[in-house]
Amino acid sequence: MININTRHLVAILLLLVIITGCNNNTDSNVSITSIGLECPKTTNDELCESKYLDDAQSIKIFEEAINKAIKMQGILNYVAEYNMTISNSNNTTKNYHLSLGTDRLMNGLLVDQSNSGQGYEIPMKYANQLRDVLKK
Repeated sequence: MININTRHLVAILLLLVIITGCNNNTDSNVSITSIGLECPKTTNDELCESKYLDDAQSIKIFEEAINKAIKMQGILNYVAEYNMTISNSNNTTKNYHLSLGTDRLMNGLLVDQSNSGQGYEIPMKYANQLRDVLKK
């Protein structure tokens, strides 16, 4: 009787693993359709210019920079250079604070506005690519 119960238990666990593996919440069909960047009203920087990007090349650069961003430790102390809104093909949006500065030797900072206590460091290579896109 123990073997039958063990077999049933293993079968149930295996079925659960298969079901949960097939119900992955990430939708590979969702893609970024546009990126809106607005200068916060508190910014006195004349160089800051609001942008709307919907071309594939710019979206790819932003997407790669976001995917390469590294979770930071500690408490954040920053001023947002841009309020960034990412619009997706499934009509959802995601809001971030983005800070790049002009120093090409510095990393960038990305902060999800839904969790403003957690920052993500954008490596210098990708931060510079973003700076280049925003200069256009």
